[in-house]
Amino acid sequence: MNSWQRVRMALLRWHRRLGAAVAIFVLLLSITGIALNHTSELGLAYRYLRPGWSELMYDVSIPRPSQYLLAEDQRITFVTNGNGHGSYFLNDELLGECFAPLKGAVNAGAGFALLCNQQLVWLTGDGALIDTIDEMFGLPPNSGQIGHPADEGGEKILIKAEGTTFALDLNAVNWQELEVTDTEWSAALEKDIRLSDNIQAQLAEGGISWERIILDLHAGRFMGSMGPYFMDLVALIFMAIALSGIWVWARALWQRSRRS
Repeated sequence: MNSWQRVRMALLRWHRRLGAAVAIFVLLLSITGIALNHTSELGLAYRYLRPGWSELMYDVSIPRPSQYLLAEDQRITFVTNGNGHGSYFLNDELLGECFAPLKGAVNAGAGFALLCNQQLVWLTGDGALIDTIDEMFGLPPNSGQIGHPADEGGEKILIKAEGTTFALDLNAVNWQELEVTDTEWSAALEKDIRLSDNIQAQLAEGGISWERIILDLHAGRFMGSMGPYFMDLVALIFMAIALSGIWVWARALWQRSRRS
């Protein structure tokens, strides 16, 4: 066996080994590449992971939701979304967003009121927004609790701020400092809260799309900060396989042409 044959055999041996080693990545890049080429037809940009899968695959922690009971068949669920806001739901219906955290929810006249961070949100019984009151429009600064007098059936909202209780008369929409002894303050339910499938589906609409997942697979980002560099190495191996294959083929072709 001459030197050329030894080099050729070594190249073929490593060609096969490298090809077998990166075959899975060839499949991965081919499948994800085809999917990305047809992202519009497949609707990948508009299909989202469920929140539980987002937490598992992307280490996105889903904050523990808080829940307040307005009546036997009415509950307010609040889920923060990580940017200083949170979404609030009446039973399973998404109503809107306010500043997190939610500090309480009470019946207010024919509707109900939510005390968010630096905001009081007043809604009808069906969840339609009546008004949003912040500190610029009379909400006491550093409001921490919301409730109502035990003997008043929800016609007056009480807010506790820095140890002082203020009352909002819903009929006159004005605030006054008040001393009350018998107060029902809103408190979150203590039990562990499992988000319903409907709420999870609505939260997922603003979550992580399948397009992003496939892009991350294609770029190797699932392997952490070194993932893209690893995929660069795989690409270099592809190039080495291609170049070695071309070299062996060209050399064999050249030798055949010489013999003929």
